[in-house]
Amino acid sequence: LNGSDWESKFTIKDGIKAIRSTPISKSFTKGVSLETIINELVNKMISEHSEISKGVVKDIPVFTFNSGRSLFGNCRQQLDELTKSFNLKWFIQDNTIYVLENNKAIGTEIILLNASSGLIGRPEKLEDGKGWRFKSLMRPGFNVGTWIKVESLTANGIFLPGKVIHTGNWK
Repeated sequence: LNGSDWESKFTIKDGIKAIRSTPISKSFTKGVSLETIINELVNKMISEHSEISKGVVKDIPVFTFNSGRSLFGNCRQQLDELTKSFNLKWFIQDNTIYVLENNKAIGTEIILLNASSGLIGRPEKLEDGKGWRFKSLMRPGFNVGTWIKVESLTANGIFLPGKVIHTGNWK
């Protein structure tokens, strides 16, 4: 206004309301399966937040809670605990909730990333040595749960991102 430059910054996270604010208080009888409990948590988040839908929930290990199980608190905390204990991961992408086995993708598509397709600079090995950090031109297909084939001088292989951050400006 009146010759001033304005800049607005937004931090937008998929499903943040569902992640932060879905309470649960439920008990299950002995013999309940892990899959039943995970589906209950996912369905609870969906029922309280109409913008969230259920995506892929697969490869849940066959496990029975012999003494039953009680859930109390936040659905996010309960999902975090269960998925970590059973080598699973869960996330919300494009307002869709997914629960998958670690190192498994949502689908089979592989996106190529090299110097010709948008790779910026060289991939860097993570400090813990367990992965890579790389930058590319904005590609909306890059998401958690999507295979990416990287071809560069420092890293070559097919990777499954655990975290994706899209940043940029449109000036």
